[in-house]
Amino acid sequence: MKTLTFFGPKYGTQVSLLSPNVVSKLPRLLLTSFARKPTKPVCVKTTDCDLVESKRTFNKFPRSHWGDHFLRLPFNVSDMDVLTIEMNALKPTIRKMLIYSQDVEETKERILIIDLLVALGMAYHFEDEIDDNLKHGFENIETTMAGENDLSTVSVMFWVFRTYGYNLCSDMFRRFKGEDGKFEECHTKDVKGGTCPPHISRLIQNELYMPQHHNAEILFASEYILYYKQEDVHNKVLLEFAKLNFKFLQLHWIHELKILTKWWNDQDLLSKLPPYFRDRMVECHLYAVIYYFEPQYSFGRIMLAKLLVLLTVVDDTCDRYGSVPEVAKLLDCVERWDPELGESLPDYLKTVFKFTLDVFEDCERAGKSEEGLSFNVEGALAERTHLNFAEWAAAEKVPTVEEYLEVGGVAVTMYATIALGLLGLGPKAREHGYEWLKSRPKLVHDLATKGRLMNDMGGFKDDIGRGFIANVVNYYMKEYGATEEETYKDFHKIVRDLEKSVNSEFLKINKGVPREILSRALNCGKMIDVTYRSGDGYTRPKGKFTEYIESLFVEHMDAPVMQYASSSTL
Repeated sequence: MKTLTFFGPKYGTQVSLLSPNVVSKLPRLLLTSFARKPTKPVCVKTTDCDLVESKRTFNKFPRSHWGDHFLRLPFNVSDMDVLTIEMNALKPTIRKMLIYSQDVEETKERILIIDLLVALGMAYHFEDEIDDNLKHGFENIETTMAGENDLSTVSVMFWVFRTYGYNLCSDMFRRFKGEDGKFEECHTKDVKGGTCPPHISRLIQNELYMPQHHNAEILFASEYILYYKQEDVHNKVLLEFAKLNFKFLQLHWIHELKILTKWWNDQDLLSKLPPYFRDRMVECHLYAVIYYFEPQYSFGRIMLAKLLVLLTVVDDTCDRYGSVPEVAKLLDCVERWDPELGESLPDYLKTVFKFTLDVFEDCERAGKSEEGLSFNVEGALAERTHLNFAEWAAAEKVPTVEEYLEVGGVAVTMYATIALGLLGLGPKAREHGYEWLKSRPKLVHDLATKGRLMNDMGGFKDDIGRGFIANVVNYYMKEYGATEEETYKDFHKIVRDLEKSVNSEFLKINKGVPREILSRALNCGKMIDVTYRSGDGYTRPKGKFTEYIESLFVEHMDAPVMQYASSSTL
């Protein structure tokens, strides 16, 4: 594999995404930091993007096929009350399953139950019990694992402890390997496979496509519940609680989608702007659910979805429609945050700027009215660099891969999404999270780089097809003389290395940064996998990405409390 030049001394092997002169404090608003000027002069040539708007060419995006689907669904708060009562009746039984004891076999059994709680999407109900079991279990791990020769049990326990930040050594797998370092042949047959039932085959196929470690917890749960109820041996209490919990969560999400659909319709951007931008309100809500799916974060999900919609509109305005001078004007208006200054913008940018002002004012109002929450926009800000992209896309000069990734890793919105999502947490966790982000942690840096690589690989055909050359695949091929196939192979290797680095960093900093914050950063990484596992699901959501939406917001578990409309009616 070719050696990339963006590796440097900052982190021992990889250089930070940000230049050394990054400001010490975050700017007043997220969007004000769009206009970080290029570190080197860029020669900009005139393109058709500089022509009058009436003669401008662009790829048109169709409206979202979801339309008013969720707005039309019935909703009754009393249904949520009924589900709450039913879940509360089952909780004591499950808590008894998690009562700590020093018995080795009982300890193993409780860890296996914790694995089930996570897989079924209900672990958040029993956080204290889980923490207590893992703390004591890790203290006695050598005793617990001594003589354990079941590969499945060892694998599950390893996964659970690592998932919760305990650095359990992988040496425990040596007991299953021969002198050549490979797993002994008897263990290669120790699987639920071969001529297996359809539900097991489906689970295996899903795991091969998207391993649980990379999948969003609630997306995995939506599939695992269906699998678990078809298992010959399953815990009926856990299964019943999982179905009740999932219905309860769906009601929350659908209520939020009703609010967001009405809000989006009221903005009326689909009639105010040319169809150059992606209409992705429902998809933005899916991202918010991936970020935090639990019911207590309902306010945060609504705010995050609105802000992600805003970022999409601004992204597409800068990257797909606006000329370099127009983008510069927009960024200047945002930096000054002066509504009157926006009157000097072209009509379509007046609409974009007003939408930007309205979204932030809406979020601030909602934050003040939400008990226990304050919407401190200052802390939620991250750097954006659209002007660089616009100039590179219209320039004769081609940046190096290093220059592009320095800018592009930030522009993939990783820092912004993590920071904005923290707005839905409590004040203490939120401020801790902002301080952690300002330190530019390597974990987030690696996730951002991974996001940029996967984003550009997934969107390469689309970018080149519309004449947008600012893509790392394009720059890598030019700089290293590589073919497209060689470039993708190299990038996949880099992505795997970045994933290993993220795992390592998570275990290193787990004790210093609250899990509530770290899990949000990791969930942002899972957004990347969900989006780009096969192409660019956000830009072209038909297929797997739409299946994810349907699995959470449309499909239901057995006899539902409310009747969901079929997606075939969309």
